[in-house]
Amino acid sequence: MFSLPLSETTVLVVDCQATGSGPGRSHLLEVAFALARASDAGLVRVTERLVRLPPGARLPPEAARLTGLDARALEAGVAPEHAWRELAAAAASLAPVTLLGEVPAVGHFARYEERFLRPLALAEARARELGGAPAQVSLAFVCTHAIARRLLPDLPRMTLRALTGYLGRAVGPLRRSGEHVAATAFVWRELVRALAAEAGVRHFDELAAWLRAPAPRSAAARAPRTRKRRVYPLARELRLGLPDLPGVYRLLRAGGDVLYVGKATSLKERVNDHFRGRGTHERALEMLSQARDLAVTVAASPLEAALLESDLIKAHDPPYNVALRPGPRPWFASPRALGPERAAGAARTLGPFAGPEPLARLAALRGALARAEVSADTAHAVLGMPERRAPEPACFAEGLQRFARRHELGAG
Repeated sequence: MFSLPLSETTVLVVDCQATGSGPGRSHLLEVAFALARASDAGLVRVTERLVRLPPGARLPPEAARLTGLDARALEAGVAPEHAWRELAAAAASLAPVTLLGEVPAVGHFARYEERFLRPLALAEARARELGGAPAQVSLAFVCTHAIARRLLPDLPRMTLRALTGYLGRAVGPLRRSGEHVAATAFVWRELVRALAAEAGVRHFDELAAWLRAPAPRSAAARAPRTRKRRVYPLARELRLGLPDLPGVYRLLRAGGDVLYVGKATSLKERVNDHFRGRGTHERALEMLSQARDLAVTVAASPLEAALLESDLIKAHDPPYNVALRPGPRPWFASPRALGPERAAGAARTLGPFAGPEPLARLAALRGALARAEVSADTAHAVLGMPERRAPEPACFAEGLQRFARRHELGAG
């Protein structure tokens, strides 16, 4: 690396979105970049470019879901080589900071960006060499994820959304390069401050040496195996001191933004349920990595808590509430008929659900329990898995019988 001050050096912040994890069978979808300096407090000016897919390539459904892009939008994009040349020109606008012509580039998972940009850089360098043009600048990447893992070893998740939220800023639900560049610039600024204050690291060469040194062990890793547990940013004594009363709670990120609103028959039990066990799913861990504070409102009854919860979700639109967020109305059902309906009513007391799928599976399960025989597609309907992966009818029927005996369920 090079001996330059971290806070005063302008860096190129980069983010790429693609159809997969590497350039072998994957294709770029979007490239964004910005020039940023850690000592500047303002927003960065981001350049973002959609990238056309090569002929015959298709946009995978999962990539479309994560990014919100569609094939029509990508048709208006630029060629990958064009996106690289724009990015390289921005890098070249920074006077090369070493004799090798390197400039510092910052990415959250920098190896991901390098996988896609390095082949484009090499191809462009060969073309310029054949044309007699001088070589372009090269990028020396710094990874904010690697820095955060050492500065914050106890944070449960360090995705860009989790880390940005922990530091007090929101990132939208879609993976778009422009927003991710702005978030990475913000994270870089906060990490540079922490590096100076907590590790005494103020220059790029010091940062390189610090990253090469053995990483500190987290508190969870240092604990005896019998006591090993995750460590969360929210103070443990805060949640343990909650009353055993009905109410509504709000998980808050730094700065006070509401992450999640929940209702509880017992505030103490419900809030602490979020932090128990090792099986917490990724989305919950991402949320809990950002939660720095907690606000509660005691209610007179669970019903009052449920009504207040709905009002607060509509007022704050928290990113980790799904079923009651503004938008499509939630689904309800009658306990006997299990017929999915969008509106609640006196007879429809099951819910709310985010969609009709859980209700359809419950209805299929009830039907299977009521019948003496199961058909070939029963397991598919009840379990919601592809038919080719569903168990054989005989195997499923035996499992269904055991389920009914264990839960003392009769026909109907």
